[in-house]
Amino acid sequence: MSQVNTDVTLSSTYRARIDDLFLRMNQREVHVVAKLVRYSEPKPLLLTVNAINQLCDGWIYLPIALYVVVLREWRLLVALITGVALSHLFYGSTKPRFARVRPCNFVENIPSRSRCLDRYSFPSGHCMTLSVVGFLLCWQHHAAIPALALGLLLLCWARVASGQHYPSDLVAGIGVGYFVGTTVALILL
Repeated sequence: MSQVNTDVTLSSTYRARIDDLFLRMNQREVHVVAKLVRYSEPKPLLLTVNAINQLCDGWIYLPIALYVVVLREWRLLVALITGVALSHLFYGSTKPRFARVRPCNFVENIPSRSRCLDRYSFPSGHCMTLSVVGFLLCWQHHAAIPALALGLLLLCWARVASGQHYPSDLVAGIGVGYFVGTTVALILL
């Protein structure tokens, strides 16, 4: 098992505390990840995992944006763009600082089943983005809540089943997405 990641320069005390916390969390959560990866090995499930990961790499957001444009909901479009931009600013500045090693890089028996967009797993940028976009859409269109809930559950399953994330990464990503989405909605919608 790899123990820590020291690529990001922080104070040694802070870095040691973060590394220790994530090491303990990794050891507790890696068994859940390994089990979900193993249960998702049948070809139909693996194809579904890969399709969901591909869609949420960004492809799903173009039809959503076009839908908002067709509805002429310009304030919602501005809120979506602002929310995604703010969440990615947060994501880009915090993910390298936390530097949590992905499950597929933490133990050898967990394969990486999809392309990594970056090196670290905490928080999940995929869950963060889908949460921001979904929350803002649901703020204006309450009927979309069941679709968002289902989509978020499928994304969470796909991210863990692909060996990319621990469950706590997903919770953190959803939490940040909810916070950013709420803030943007209260200000812009």
